[in-house]
Amino acid sequence: MTAPTPIAQGDLTQKPLTHVLLSIHEKELSGTLAVWPDDMTQPGQDRLLFRRGQIIAGKLIEPATDLARGVLSVFHRTSAPFAFYEQDLVTGTEGVLFCKDHVFALMAAAARGGARREVMEQVLGRLQEPAYRFVRKADIGAFGFIPKERAVVELVQASHRSISEWIQMSGDARVATRTLYLLAITRCLAPAPVEEQGAVGELSGHSSLPPLPSFAPPPMSARPSAASFSDLPTLDSVPPPASTPAPQGRASLLDAPAGPPQPPSNLSAAHATLWRDVQERYAAIDTENYFEMLGVDNTATNDAVSDAYVDRIKRYHPDRLPAELASLRTYVDTIFRHLTEAKNTLLDGEKRKAYFKTVQDGGGSPAADRRLAAILTAALDYEKAEVLVRRKEWSQAIELLDKSLALAPDEADYLALKAWVLFQRDGDAHSDIIISLAQRALAQRETHEQALLTLAFLYKRTGNSTASVKHFERIVEANPKHLDAARELRLARMRGQISEPGTEEKPGVFAKLFGSKKK
Repeated sequence: MTAPTPIAQGDLTQKPLTHVLLSIHEKELSGTLAVWPDDMTQPGQDRLLFRRGQIIAGKLIEPATDLARGVLSVFHRTSAPFAFYEQDLVTGTEGVLFCKDHVFALMAAAARGGARREVMEQVLGRLQEPAYRFVRKADIGAFGFIPKERAVVELVQASHRSISEWIQMSGDARVATRTLYLLAITRCLAPAPVEEQGAVGELSGHSSLPPLPSFAPPPMSARPSAASFSDLPTLDSVPPPASTPAPQGRASLLDAPAGPPQPPSNLSAAHATLWRDVQERYAAIDTENYFEMLGVDNTATNDAVSDAYVDRIKRYHPDRLPAELASLRTYVDTIFRHLTEAKNTLLDGEKRKAYFKTVQDGGGSPAADRRLAAILTAALDYEKAEVLVRRKEWSQAIELLDKSLALAPDEADYLALKAWVLFQRDGDAHSDIIISLAQRALAQRETHEQALLTLAFLYKRTGNSTASVKHFERIVEANPKHLDAARELRLARMRGQISEPGTEEKPGVFAKLFGSKKK
């Protein structure tokens, strides 16, 4: 399968990972960032999935139970190639980790770990103004600063100093350097005004602050070109381009992985029993949370968790399989991996606390993770479809919406947008389908504007003015500022299809007493 085409690429020699992430965040990009190892002979890539500039999931070369911690080693790479793709190259594959941490928090954690310290010093070394001041250009709380770092921020907020003076005043050069670096690249430092000039100026294009590194591709000589992309390690498990797979194929994201086949007839009784045991455990573990996998509850001590883990891997360890059961190794390896992830999570107090909340919310199992991955995949395809709708690329938008609906068939937004796109492309040629889609959306949300608007214009085109006006009125009732619906109602009044507000004949006294005559 051919590798997908990146929309931007470069290498970490020129653009450290922190700067790449910051650029993606500021541009609110959606897609996949792939980062190769510094050692190009090592296969695979670390991949981070972004949605509107925030990391939502990832897949790492080295196994990890937590994406925020597992990705920190990637920040230390100094020469690895990277590439950004519009496609989702993460969800729907094995070993996906999900992320709730802000990009700034990951950047701060990497700086705290000493990643690319020479870059920090280079950035600060270019800030040569006599004094700088704090400018709130970023959400400081999103960095998750520790107390020592917050003290540096407070120092910056309280005084106008040079970079070297702030570092000296802080009493801890390492902490001050990384904190000032993060403030600098997020444009929270600006030259302080010269006293004689009086006015406090904002950061201008002529200041000595280094410009934020662009995400544009570096010079051709310094980066892997699209033509030579095949020379890089190939992307394994890459989904095909968005327009090629059939919508039904996306439902496989929700399907449980196929388990072991039935045991061969020539197995011994003991081996046949173990085979069936692996079958049952493999099927059961898919819907179990970590506590259930290990047979413990949330009050279990670390010793109890470790004992439960050891007890289970005695039976489910790929290296302990008899040669006669070698074909089960892949399945036992999956069981072993889940048990190891369970043990590592429950032995970490902070991770256990966060994970228990996930379990209380109904998640925490491999099946629940697949459902979340499917939701994210469907949402990303929907966002891409919205872009295509703005370009009036109706057929391509429908293909993406079909993929979203294959994963989330009752999502009102997906149903309503598909109804609208079909109407825009085909008019009333498929009225029954359009009405069905819009009504399904309204069954989920009775005031869904897109669905109501589609029906209103469809009924207008087919000459059903009563139904059309009714749906425009429902839109205005829910949103009086809806310009299209309000305009259509004004036109309907001008045509006499509905009466002017306040002109209805009021019932007289006798009508109020005895009721008006029915027509």
